[in-house]
Amino acid sequence: MRTVLSLCIGLLLASSLPSSAPAEPSVTSKDLKGKAICWDGGSRSEFHADGTFQSTNFGKGTWEIIPMGLDMHGDRQSALLDMQKFPGDEFGIVTSSKSGYVKGRYCN
Repeated sequence: MRTVLSLCIGLLLASSLPSSAPAEPSVTSKDLKGKAICWDGGSRSEFHADGTFQSTNFGKGTWEIIPMGLDMHGDRQSALLDMQKFPGDEFGIVTSSKSGYVKGRYCN
């Protein structure tokens, strides 16, 4: 009886936790090629199909998707980013900023 009661309580607690849409494992080249992303805070990143980019924060440089994430080498800075894509064409990156996370969406 205790086992059944514990299981019921566990299921009740689990169902009351807020759920968020799961992120895909990582962003793909197809998600970025020829597209621009506008980030919270006003920055913008344009990912060209030839593997070059222009970004408010990184400047001009090259990008590629590697097994560890989005590898960007710009004339202002370089980084290996764990970029996630969420439903609704929303993106997220864990950062060292005060908020610790930046969200963005496709833009023109």
